[in-house]
Amino acid sequence: PNQPVTLYLRLHSMATLNLHLKVWTTESFLSSSNTQMLLFGIVIGIHLVLVLSNLWFFQATGNKTYLLFSIYTFVNGLSGLTADGLIYQYGLQNWPEINDKIQVLSYFFTLPTGILFFLHYLELINQPRSHWLSRIIISFWVVAFMGSAFTFGTEPRWLRPTYLIWILSTVTFMCLFLARLAWQGNSMARLVLCTIPLAWIGLFLRLGNNSGWLESSLFSDHLIYLSSTMYVIIINYGMSRRYKEMRQAKEKAQSLALKISQESKNRLEELVTTRTKALQQA
Repeated sequence: PNQPVTLYLRLHSMATLNLHLKVWTTESFLSSSNTQMLLFGIVIGIHLVLVLSNLWFFQATGNKTYLLFSIYTFVNGLSGLTADGLIYQYGLQNWPEINDKIQVLSYFFTLPTGILFFLHYLELINQPRSHWLSRIIISFWVVAFMGSAFTFGTEPRWLRPTYLIWILSTVTFMCLFLARLAWQGNSMARLVLCTIPLAWIGLFLRLGNNSGWLESSLFSDHLIYLSSTMYVIIINYGMSRRYKEMRQAKEKAQSLALKISQESKNRLEELVTTRTKALQQA
């Protein structure tokens, strides 16, 4: 006790190594761990509720948008949890290779699943002359497959920075595209556009932590999860509002059909009465 100790660490990972080494006292470590576990429990609980509730909506309506949102929320949440080592810390301590593979797959496939969901949410997939969108979606999946395949092999040093630039370029183009749709009166595009700043905040905080120019702290570390959680909650609000609009449209269509049916019945009864009287007079 009370003597200097030298420790040597040898670390290896298929994913990006993000190290913030700290020396804790027992009391401060327990306090920080309790706060961290409470926050992560809330974040994980919200993501699970969103995934399960939208799976239920998909089962009830048959609308693929809800299924795609469940997949996107799951993959996005998994990417954040594996990036910070939480999946490894609380579930895969004895299988670090599996944790690395999950992180790589979730990192590369968050973008294509998100693109596919947003195009369905904006109802652009089934529009006429949307074949070019199918090609764009395929290109995103091809890039994700190639990136993960390179990572599982011998990952080049330029791969992750290049893919990060690809993500930033895609998000920038999406902002411009959504702004155009919002200007044209698309209410769903307006809602998605409002969530983009939250996505940017989470992305830049993650980039700052990984690059080292943003000091790791309770605020910066947890703000990443809070911004990403608010992002999916707002998107889910838009999905719920859309479900309400679908129900209202269905009820309106049923009411209109019932009204038309009743009017047809009344006209038929009047016609039968008129002809019966004509026959009686004849």
